[in-house]
Amino acid sequence: MSKKSDIIKKLVKEIKLPHDLPSSDFKGTLLEAGMFAALLGHLTPNQSTSGVNGLRKAFEDYNETRVSQYQEIAEAIAPKGKGLTRLNKYLPGARSVKDFLQAVFQETHGLDLETMKEDPVAVGRAISSVPTLGAALASYLLFLAEEGQMPVLSGSVRVLDRLGVMTRTSSVRKAREALDKVIPAKERLEVAYALGVVVDNWCDSRKPTCWDCALLSQCTFGQKVEKDYVVQQERLAKQREKEEVRAALVAEKEEVRLAKEAERESRLRASTLKKITKEREKAAKVAAKKAEIEKKRKDAERKKSAEKKKLADRKVTDRKKAEAAKKKEIATKKKDVADKKKADAAAKRKVNAAKKKAAAGPASPASPSTKKAAPKKVTKKKPAAKKAAKKVTKKKGASKPAKKAPVKKAPKKVAKKAKAKKVAKKSAKAVPRRK
Repeated sequence: MSKKSDIIKKLVKEIKLPHDLPSSDFKGTLLEAGMFAALLGHLTPNQSTSGVNGLRKAFEDYNETRVSQYQEIAEAIAPKGKGLTRLNKYLPGARSVKDFLQAVFQETHGLDLETMKEDPVAVGRAISSVPTLGAALASYLLFLAEEGQMPVLSGSVRVLDRLGVMTRTSSVRKAREALDKVIPAKERLEVAYALGVVVDNWCDSRKPTCWDCALLSQCTFGQKVEKDYVVQQERLAKQREKEEVRAALVAEKEEVRLAKEAERESRLRASTLKKITKEREKAAKVAAKKAEIEKKRKDAERKKSAEKKKLADRKVTDRKKAEAAKKKEIATKKKDVADKKKADAAAKRKVNAAKKKAAAGPASPASPSTKKAAPKKVTKKKPAAKKAAKKVTKKKGASKPAKKAPVKKAPKKVAKKAKAKKVAKKSAKAVPRRK
């Protein structure tokens, strides 16, 4: 028995705890003890104890703590002071406390661990299966619930069985009787907690990581697992080498294939580019030819339109000249008619004057009164003669002119013929010859 006790002590010394061992005489509930152990992973024992006291004062119940923010929990754990930078040190512990409370709530549907005292094995087995809590914390809570008895968990029994210290059994009573004989009462918490650390970190029931375990040199099971692991790693290394060679061959083939495809694409691109270049040159020639034809057509149209414009301008000029000549001829005719009318009026006035003179007879000497009266009659008749002359000139195109003296008929006809010849010569000179 002493030999097994020495083996256990040696094994416990090989295991380095992640933090200080929790206090065996913690004053508080089991739930508070769990929070204390959770804080030990980040704070000193005194800071952890102060943190639990701060949580007890800051919250009405621990369910409120469970649903609070990390910063609020850290504010309750940390010492009083100013500034938020002081909370940075306590935030990891606040996360561990909240995770612990959440795991207990999900597993037990409450936050009362005092039921562990009624059935510590069942509750301890349930708590130890929660990854957030682990076997080490479950061993500590069982130790407090059972008031100093050796905590027995399936994981701890598995570790001792693999180490060859005891035979694995499912009976908690038999396992505890066997352990009580080799582990003194004052060392029970340390051994249980250390075994719980091994279970949480390396000694898994299905996939143990024995090659990293601190007890590998003392564990025959672990050495066998390590040997198998080494063989497996060597086999995996060879397989990786084969895979690498195969991958290299595949990569080489793929590289050759890609090179061929690149060359094929390059040739295809070159031929396509050559074809496109030829088509562009052909299109450019066609476009240049079309442009030349279009230019010639536009030049011809421009020349034709210029000739048309020139001809139209010439026609307009000729028409204007003809109109001007016609207007001039009409004006000349009007002037001749007016002159004729004036001459006719003057001749008529002369005839009338001669008639009046002939009718009056020879002049007789008159008294002073008659001499004065005669001019008055003449002056009165002059306006009437002028009005008659004006009426004759106003009437245009009169069919029958006034009667003329028979003596002056022959000279007037000769004068008319002469004037008509002059007008004909002038109109002939005024009308331009058409080319």
